[in-house]
Amino acid sequence: MEKKFSRIEQINWNQFDVPNLPVLLRDLTSNNPEKWQRAYETLDSLYVTANSESWENYGSVSQILKTDAPIYIIPFLLEFLGSDTINNKWGLLQLLADWANIGRIYQNTAQEPYRERARKLYEAAQVGINHYKSFLSSDDNAIAGLANDLVKTFADVQ
Repeated sequence: MEKKFSRIEQINWNQFDVPNLPVLLRDLTSNNPEKWQRAYETLDSLYVTANSESWENYGSVSQILKTDAPIYIIPFLLEFLGSDTINNKWGLLQLLADWANIGRIYQNTAQEPYRERARKLYEAAQVGINHYKSFLSSDDNAIAGLANDLVKTFADVQ
């Protein structure tokens, strides 16, 4: 895990106006449920449901894609998916599924600069297709379902 964390420190997270992103990423790898839940909920509220009136809806594109932060976060989530020491795969897959959908939706409909960020978000999530396929046979139905959703999201581009 140390290698992953050293790479986290190489990014200037201050450019995204959320300087504690390295802490959130570390906490996503934690097997402490409170740390993990707080990190997941923070990332979800910043980059999935931002300014939404309901947790069931994506937030405004101008908030979700205000910066490139999710694009920088995705490679770490993909790396974490491949780790045997990280137990909370569901949350990682949920964030990736949400970002893949946000990218798919807004890459053709949003105004710039959000359209370009949405395209990059979609492409960054697409890199994980082999990870997603590896979870299709998971005994955890929620994980297998999210993996299936992700594979379907990218089915037209394989």
